[in-house]
Parts: sequence; structure tokens; C-alpha cells
Amino acid sequence: MSDQAIRARLLKTDESFCVTAPAGSGKTSVLTQRILSLLAKVDKPEQVLAITFTRKAAAEMKSRVLEALVAAKQHKKATSEHEQLTIDLAKRAIEHSHQTGREIHAESLNIKTIDGLCGYLSRGMPLLSGLGGSVGLVEDASPLYREAVEGLYAQLPADNDYADSLRALLLSFDNDWQRLSELLLDLLSRRADWLRELGQHISPQQSETAIRSNIAGNIESRLAIAAQSISTPQLELVKTLAIRAAMRIAATYAEGANSSRTIPLCPEGDFSLAPTTDCLKYWQWLCRLILKGDDDVRARLTVSEGFGPDAKEDKEELSAFLSLVAQNSVLHDIFVEIRALPLLENSLDDWQGVLHLSRVLPLLSAQLLTVFQKYGQVDYAHIAIAAEDALGPDDMPTDLALRLDYQISHILVDEFQDTSLSQFRLLTRLCRGWQEHNSDPKQSKRTLFLVGDAMQSIYGFRHANVSLFVRAATDGVAGIPLTSLALTMNFRSQAGLVSWVNTHFEPLLPEAADLRLGAVPQTKAEAHHETSREPAVQIHVYPDDRMREAEATAIRILELRKSEPDSSIAVLGRSRPALQPTVQALLAEGLEINGSDLTALEKRPVINDLLSLCRYLANPADRVAYSALLRSPLCGMTAADIEIMSRIERSQSEVFDPSPVDLIGDELSPDGSMRLKHLRAGLQWAESKRDRLDLAVWIELTWLKLGGALASNEADLSDAEAFLSKLRSFEKAGQGFDIEGLSRWAADSFSSSEKGQDAIEVMTLHKSKGLEFDHVFIVGCGQRDRSSDRALLHWHRDPENGFLIAARPEDNQSEGLYNYLHWMQKTREGYEAIRLYYVGVTRAKVSCCLSGTRPSTSVWPPKPGNSIFGRLCEVASISCHYHDPIIADNEGSSQKKRPLTLSRLTSNSINRLNLAQGYPSTQGPPAESVLHDLTFADNLEARRFGTVLHRGLELLAERSELPERCPDAIIHAMRFGLTQLSSSQSVTADQLDSLEQDLNRVLSVPETRWALEGHLDAHNEFELWLENEQRQVIIDRTFIDASSGIRWVIDYKTSSPTIGQDNSAFLQDQTERYRAQLQQYGDAIRSWDLQLGQAREVKAALLFSRAAQVHEVHL
Repeated sequence: MSDQAIRARLLKTDESFCVTAPAGSGKTSVLTQRILSLLAKVDKPEQVLAITFTRKAAAEMKSRVLEALVAAKQHKKATSEHEQLTIDLAKRAIEHSHQTGREIHAESLNIKTIDGLCGYLSRGMPLLSGLGGSVGLVEDASPLYREAVEGLYAQLPADNDYADSLRALLLSFDNDWQRLSELLLDLLSRRADWLRELGQHISPQQSETAIRSNIAGNIESRLAIAAQSISTPQLELVKTLAIRAAMRIAATYAEGANSSRTIPLCPEGDFSLAPTTDCLKYWQWLCRLILKGDDDVRARLTVSEGFGPDAKEDKEELSAFLSLVAQNSVLHDIFVEIRALPLLENSLDDWQGVLHLSRVLPLLSAQLLTVFQKYGQVDYAHIAIAAEDALGPDDMPTDLALRLDYQISHILVDEFQDTSLSQFRLLTRLCRGWQEHNSDPKQSKRTLFLVGDAMQSIYGFRHANVSLFVRAATDGVAGIPLTSLALTMNFRSQAGLVSWVNTHFEPLLPEAADLRLGAVPQTKAEAHHETSREPAVQIHVYPDDRMREAEATAIRILELRKSEPDSSIAVLGRSRPALQPTVQALLAEGLEINGSDLTALEKRPVINDLLSLCRYLANPADRVAYSALLRSPLCGMTAADIEIMSRIERSQSEVFDPSPVDLIGDELSPDGSMRLKHLRAGLQWAESKRDRLDLAVWIELTWLKLGGALASNEADLSDAEAFLSKLRSFEKAGQGFDIEGLSRWAADSFSSSEKGQDAIEVMTLHKSKGLEFDHVFIVGCGQRDRSSDRALLHWHRDPENGFLIAARPEDNQSEGLYNYLHWMQKTREGYEAIRLYYVGVTRAKVSCCLSGTRPSTSVWPPKPGNSIFGRLCEVASISCHYHDPIIADNEGSSQKKRPLTLSRLTSNSINRLNLAQGYPSTQGPPAESVLHDLTFADNLEARRFGTVLHRGLELLAERSELPERCPDAIIHAMRFGLTQLSSSQSVTADQLDSLEQDLNRVLSVPETRWALEGHLDAHNEFELWLENEQRQVIIDRTFIDASSGIRWVIDYKTSSPTIGQDNSAFLQDQTERYRAQLQQYGDAIRSWDLQLGQAREVKAALLFSRAAQVHEVHL
């Protein structure tokens, strides 16, 4: 069936489908047309439920449907057959809505995220949520998890089975409670999957018997596949050759000649390759004979493997079998798995660990519920569990489930390959009874429509299970058979890129699906666009040096930006650390970047300096914090001076005392002595103000007096402001100097400074899913992911061989069930990593460049190895460029050296600070010149001024009648805002006067009053979602002018012409600076109006409070 015929069939509203939609196949358009088709059949629009996994996808789907309806209403002329079909479907939906009297609008479209659906269901049965009433949903529940774990540890002194199990777990970790805590935190986020699987401690003997039976079934099924993959004569020959090799190895062991011992002695007994559990040990010995430690087939057989000069014929025969295994990926993979299978006698060595966790984890889950009740907040996992409970089991559906049975007739699920097991169970319960309903010929069919792409399943770390998508395509859902169809046309990428992907990913993926291991074969695509002139895909490999790779990538992007200034460019990486060298290189080339959640605040130097300052002020005896301050830009002492100072202080007293020591100045360098006096003067000032200022004000003023603003750039100031704001929130919550809390916040939060207009998009490969760019650069490919700690618990439910569960053993080398389940998990992650590269390459429309480093210590170019990047370089060798190592000089260092510099305040800056603050100084310009150097400190105050001004304008605009002068109530509100944000009472008073004057100016001019007066559909601080950038924006004010019907977007600004600057020049400068921002706002509000079924003209303007004028910016 052709791609076009498949798309036509998918519009059949009485048939259920599972659709494979590869990258660039236009699945959103398919979903839009399917929804429009269904809207023309149902009695109410709400009967069509569409489920997505992200707010962005839900907003895009709703926008597409509403745009089609608007186009149909306005009789828009289509530009293609596809668009014409969409408009025709929309017309039928509108005509049907007129007949039923049910208008289709944004609120009637039942398009939800999976989390939104779970929240809706749990609210429908509040008692089942465990909390009863309305609760808040938190994005980051880790603080709540930590409190639950602390509550669990409080049970340790108790005298019961639960406490005994907890103590046993701690003992298995050598009482390392912190390490155990981290593993428990990880399990809490996944409890929607394991909570229903536990309970082994209730009937341990029965559970152990069942697990043993399941292990045996799994072993025998794997051995049977291996035996069936080899012909009987060949299997007998291999058995004979293995027995002979075992005898020769035993002889060399007896003689003491086999010192290397590559292959262990063969297990005793009658060597057999029958597919039974008793024979597993012989199969595994055979695997060690034919496979190396890295799972590659042995290239040659030596005396260490039992094939010396006297076994030449045996060696040739077994070598032929090795060649067969190397060429047969199915046979090779099954031998790799057999080597990892658990020996039945060792499988339950860690069974006691399972029983302990079976008692402890439900108790931990209950402890978390009490924490949720305490704060009135829950996480996504709780909502998912509550939603499933709200529908009830199959034999006892709840009233809510029965109501939904009448309210929902059709369900569509986008990105179904990202479904977790708990979400799949929820979908099954939603479709409960549909099979019986559809069997009645008098009833209209209820349908299920699943869309996804197994090749884009990359969210295993969020518990997505790609096997559910494959299983649904073959077995259906809740008894509903699904017609499995696959789209093939790629409308995104040029033909050369599509061909490259089809050719080079196929060897990296299995020929057939293995649902246990998350292995899926490639789905090939056809290109809609012609081949481009430039190379579709290039791979650049560099020896060892990541900065060399990054600098070369930055130069390529710079040249591309010059030749194609309007092209979209993205830099992608597997992780944030993999992106960092390229980010530095791009900034060094003067290129702007736009990074989303790119750099953790804990990686920002200004945050580390503030944390060191807080640690020292919290505990002045903290020598590490004090040393960090000495080395920070706030002081900037050299390592030599710090060593001298530390030696003298230790010799004078065993107790650390950072107070001034006169003798130190005699031995330090003049520069070091000056810097030490500067730091100590600032810290002494801080000590004099201890408990006399608010905590956040105290920290901020100390940081400013030490020159923090002078040592910071604009990006640093933004991060510093975020830190001080968090400190204020801690103070309000009564947490005070919570250093650990601040450190966790810095680790989990990200810098907002990496934003630029017309910038290079920089993001992780996971973030890029669903996006497209003209040119894509995937960097850091050679970097290996950090090895994560082994989980406390592994479990796996096999449809054929039942449920397997194992706790982490004390001996990581044991051949038990846990290590086999861990191997399965790592194998799933390996296949997912290959799919991650597939997602990255298929984001490109024109070209993709992959780059990475490989070791060059032995040979260059390097051997492929087992890394995914190495294997990709091997299969795509024609696209691969190996860059030669840089020749080292006589001293053994590379010719290109990057100088290391110490970031610190200059001596002139320190002296000017001392003069301005009344400290003695012996050199430097007069104090008047300090004003210019404190520009960054002024910027902090300017930011706060703008924040409070926005609030004042918002309060004015919300009044029913606009006053002539600023009311006292608003002045009081602004005073409160300044008090919360500012660090000086005098500054607060001065700024409050300026704020009042600005608002009175705005109220005195007709055009600025017009912007604040009552209008149609007016909103202040209006939050909207930018679909293309996946971020939220806040519009200061928007409204519809009743006289013209035009939608206005107003952005408040505090800037004004500088002395001697012409007003027209000022307005032109401001227009160019903020045009792109206003264009984004205009596009977002226009999309919002379309979702409401209103297409109207949008205009934008800047409102300058200081100049009291409104200036239109043409979009």
C-alpha cells in the first residue's frame, strides 16, 4: 500500500489503528485530519479524547485543529491537495456541529497531556488520591522524597519486621546511609511501576517458588533459540570440539602451563548442549570459548583457549563456526545473552534482599504520602497511581469509569512509543468494555488510534517502554484489534540525508524486534525532497582533544552563518557536559547561543563564590570556605601567597582564625597583602552586621562590598540575582542558612543567561525531539556517559516467562538473577542510545555533522571498538574524516597551548572599592571614579526598579477606573516590593520617589493612559507558551481596541533618552533592540486568538514610563 493510500485509510472512523510514523512523516497532520474526521461523526466534541505527552504537543495539536476550522469558516484557498483535504474535513466537522447544536471551540476540544488526564481522573475520585481535596503538583519532588526517606530512617529504633529489614539494608551498604538514600530517592520516582509488583514478604515461599520457575523458563527459552539457530550436525560438531578443547585446557592447568588462564576449567559432569537449565553451565563455558570479554567473537584461537599446534584441524573447524557467529547477528546476540543468564543455583542468593525491600518500599511510599499531606503537594507518579485507582479494577469499575464509558467514544494517543507501563494500564482501563460494545452491530464503533515511532523511543530514563508500542501493534489494547500501518514518506529532510539514515543505521539495529531488550528494527523512509548539493552527513573524529573538536565545530558554524545567515542551526549533544566545550568555543567566536536548561547553576563560578561566602559566614571556622574565598575573584590571591598564609596561620595556632595577622603581610607579596586586607575588611564588616540585617540583604551587601558586582558580567549578575532571590525565599520559609538546600537548588537549577536573538540553538538530543533545523551539529559523540550507581531493585515482567525480580547483592560479581536483569537494563539502554543518534540526525533538513574524540594512544585511526560512535564510524566510513594528532614539541606538549588565567579583581578596582567604602588605600585614582566601575551593582538595582514598576503598572491597569494620580495603596504595594528586593533603606526611599513620579507621568499623558484603560479581553502579566522554542513568555499587557478590533501587545520599559540623545534616535534604538521580542509576543498572541476561533490583526508597542510615551513597533 502506498504512503498516500495509507493516509487515506487512516481517515476511516470505524477502524482502530496503530500507526508507525517515522521522523518527518507529518504525524501531527495525520492526527489533525483524524480528529477532524471524528468530530464530524460524534454527538459532542468532548467524545474525542486526544492524549499527548507534553504541553507543547497538546498546544500544537489544538492549534492545528483550530486553524483548520478557522480556514474552513473563512473559505481559505488551499495551496496543496493536503491542505485542501484538511479544510474539507474541517467543513464537514462544522456542518455536523451545526446539525447537533454543539459548537466546536477551544474549550470543547478534549486534547490533554497524559499528566493532565491523570489529574482530571484523580480529581474525579478525590478520596482515592489519598489526600481528599485539591493538591498542588510539583515539577521537582526531590525535597519531598528526601523528607520521606528521613522519616523512614526515623523508624530504625523500632522493634518490628519493617525496622529489621531496614537495618539489614543499611548493613548491606556498610551503614552508608547517604548512598542508600540516593537509591531510595530514585526508586520513589518510579513507584508507579514497582508498587503493585511488591508483596513477596507476605508469602515468601510461594513467591520464591514462582520466581525459580520463571527463571528456569527464561533460561530454557534462551537455550532453545540458540539450539534452533544451529543445525543439529553442526551443534554436535561444536560440542565435540568444545569437549576436546576442555580436555586440552585441563591438561595445561594440571601441568601449570596455562598461566594466563584466559578460559576457566570446564564444569565437571557430562558436557551437553541440551536446552535445559542443568546444561546452562556448559553453554556458558562455550560462550567464554568463542567470545572475548567485550562480547566480540574471537578473531583467533590460541593455546590459551585449548588450540595449540597439535589441534590444527579442530582449530580450523571451530574457526569456521566462529565466522558463522560473527556474520549471524541473531546467533551472536543469543550467545552474548546466554553468557549473562543466571545460574539457577545462584539466582536467589539475594532473595533476602527482595524480602527486605518488599517490606521497606511500601512503608517508604506510605511515608511519602504523609509528606504530601503535610505540604498539600504531590508528584506526577502519585497522580498516575491515583488516576488508575480512580477507574477501579476490571471486576469493579468505579462510578467515574462508568461515566467516562459514555463520555468518550474515540481515543487518540500521540508518541505512543513513550508510554510507560502504568500509563498503558490506564489506557487499558479507559478502553475497558469497548470490545463488547463494538461487537453490537447497532452501536457506532469506538476506536483507538495510536501513533508513534519505535525508532524515536528515547525516554527509558523516564520509564518509557518501547515494547508496549510494538505489542499494541500486534496484540491490540484491551481486546481491541488494531490495524498496524506504517507511513514512509519523509517531508522534512533532503533525499541524501534520508538515504544516509536508511543505509547506515540498519547495521546497528537488530533484524527483528526483541521486546524484552527494547530492540526494534529500523523503519526505512522515502524522501519527498530532492538531493541537496552539499554532503548530507559528515563525521569528524579528533584524537583525544575535546577543545580541538569544539573549536573546529565553531569555525564550521561561523562559516555557515556567513554563507547562510537565515538558516536555522542547532548544536546537539547526548548530555550537558558534552555540549560545554562547544558552547565555550561558540562564545569565543562571538556567536550568540540560545540554550535551554544548559548549564547548572552549580557550574557557574559566581554561584560557587556566593556559596563559599555563605558557608564562611555560616561558620567562620570553615577553612575550606575561607580558602575558596581567597582564590575567588572577590580576592584573587595567587596559589603561592595562599600557601604562605596557610603555613604561617597553622604555625601560630592549631585553631583556624581568619582574623588579621600582622606577620602575614611581611611574607606575602605586596599584591597578596593588599588582596588579603581587602577580603578581611569586607568580612569584618559582615561580622559587625551579623544578626542586624535580613539574611539576604546581609549576604548581598557583603558580596557587593567585596566587589562581586565588579568581578561579574551581565550573565553573572542574572545568576547572582537568582541566588539572592532563592536565599530570600529560604528566609521567608524559616529555613535560614540552609547551605545544603542552596547547594541542591544550585545543582537542580539552570542559568538563564544563555539566551540570544537569532542565535545558535544548543540543547541535548532528548530536548531536540519534535524539532527541526536546516543544519544540525551533534557534538561530543566520543564522550562516554558516566556510569550510574547500580539500582537497589531490578524487575522485569515477561509475557511468556512471567515476573522476575531481584535485589542488589553484596557481591557484584555473582552470577545471579540481579546481574542478569542489570545486563538486560544496560542492553536496553544501548539500543536506546543508537535511537538517540537517529533522532538527532533526523532533526536535520539539509545537513548533519557529527563529531567526537577517540583515543589515539595506540593507533590512528583507531579501531571501531564497542562504543556506538566507533561502530557508527565503521559502518559510515565513507562519511568519516579522521583528523591527525597534533605533533608534540620536544618537551612533549602539544604545539597549541591554551593559557590559563586567574579571574580576579584588578588592584585598581580593589583600591577604588576601599576608598569608596572608607578603607585605607595607598594607591589608585580618587573615589569619584568608582561610580563608573559600580555599573553592574547599579544594574541590580535597575532590575529591581523595573520589577516593581511593572507591578505598579499592573495594579493601575487592573483598577475599574484609572485615577489621575498614583493612589496610596499602590505606593504602599511598591514600597513593600522594594523592601523585599532592595538592600538599602535609602535606596528604597529614593527609588520609591522615582516610581511614584513615573506612574504619575504615565497617568498625565492621554496616549499612555489609553494603554492602561479598560479594554476588551484585557490581560496583565499574560503567560503564553512559545511552541517552537518550548518556553513560556509573559506579556506585560494585551487587549483589544474596541474601535478598531485590533489586538495590542504592550511591553513596559523604564529606559529613557540619555543626555543629549535625540528622542527619535532613542526610539529607533529601542525598536531595533526589542523588535524580535515583540514579534515573538505577537506570534504567540495571534496563535492564542486562533485557538479561540478569532483571527485578528495584532500590533505591538513599547510604553516608556520615564518618557511617558507609547511607541508602536511594526511587526
